[in-house]
Amino acid sequence: MHEGRLISADRKDSPLHGGSEGVCIEDLRVEPLEASGSGPGDDEPLALDGWTVRVSRERRDPAWDSFVARCPGGHHEQTSLWGEVKGVYGWQGLRIVVAREDRILGGVQILIRRVGRWGRIGYVSRGPLAVSNHPKLIDFLLAQLHRAASSEGLLYLALVPPYNGQVFEPGLKQLGFSPKPNVLPPGGLMPATLLLDLSPELGSLLAGMQRSTRRNVRYAARRGVTVREGTEPDVELFRQLMWTLCERRKTRPTPPQKDFFEHLWRVFHPAGLVRLFIAELEGQAVSAVVTFPFGDAVKSWKVGWTGDHAKSYPNEMMYWEAIRWARSNGYRTFDFVGIDDGLARMLENGESLDVASIHGADRFKVGFGGRPLVLPRPCYRFYHPLLRFFALAGGRKLIESPRVARLVGRFWDRLGSSGEG
Repeated sequence: MHEGRLISADRKDSPLHGGSEGVCIEDLRVEPLEASGSGPGDDEPLALDGWTVRVSRERRDPAWDSFVARCPGGHHEQTSLWGEVKGVYGWQGLRIVVAREDRILGGVQILIRRVGRWGRIGYVSRGPLAVSNHPKLIDFLLAQLHRAASSEGLLYLALVPPYNGQVFEPGLKQLGFSPKPNVLPPGGLMPATLLLDLSPELGSLLAGMQRSTRRNVRYAARRGVTVREGTEPDVELFRQLMWTLCERRKTRPTPPQKDFFEHLWRVFHPAGLVRLFIAELEGQAVSAVVTFPFGDAVKSWKVGWTGDHAKSYPNEMMYWEAIRWARSNGYRTFDFVGIDDGLARMLENGESLDVASIHGADRFKVGFGGRPLVLPRPCYRFYHPLLRFFALAGGRKLIESPRVARLVGRFWDRLGSSGEG
């Protein structure tokens, strides 16, 4: 079988930051901290003596970014690089870093933005992070987060935990956080995802696909679909493809800014932390996907597609080539980023499913195989005394009403915000 053109790229010599800030990409692809003995074990006695708390507002924080890449649950949206991209649209990154003897044990990045004369709001995306589940460390991290939110005078803080963030849920509840209803910002947060283990050989990965997906990949190769890695001039092409797909689906593009991907590429690509794969047929770009190679995983993120050549299956070939690239470059997991949580629970429980009954993007993703993961639920807290009193006095039902949700949604959009990303 011809499996399409394998894309290769050498990431290991690319600097994370230029000049004196040089942290190599290799530094962002090492054994997780929990496996290296760098942090306290869950049952190990832990003293607070010698702990330091560093508060950083710097545009670039290489030490923190390296920690995020190594830490269990680390996500690119907790890096200072992501904060820099969001900074273009008015958000400021505030990092709270807990260390002992210059070794980072945990921390969190809060994105903060002023809301006119009202005050400031905060958003934690895929944090906090900790090297272990030790209760003292977890409690200390959450106490620092709570203190920062109060001292910064935030009106509202939304928090999306990391993939392994269940350990933070009891402490967040004690601090007054509540599960975030969908009507409160940010919206578009994924409740579950699908993770493909890349350790098997390519033949085994093919065998693990649904028969129809495997057949479509092979047919795309026979039809002449090729996949290439995009470069800077292709960034605008991708945006156009994504917006075309959104228009066809009658949905608003997220992120909504036309120049978002240009800024993303400028910040992340020199570090080798963003990759663009483009599927072509007969010299025409048909579809494209933006991925984040970070830590030990490659996360697919945004997709664009003209809608043409559906029967040549360019999307199946594009994802297969992205998976092959991830495996050949030493990544352990391919993250499809987002499936329905009900479907994920059924898959987790081993329930038999008729693939034909699954629709849309979920059906496409499940066709590649993988392990479902239901994610911790996002939460929120009002910090302004009046808002908090209103919520505790029964105003939560009003806050969560569809009418208020529409108003809040329009307000959040004007801030240039979106859900995951």
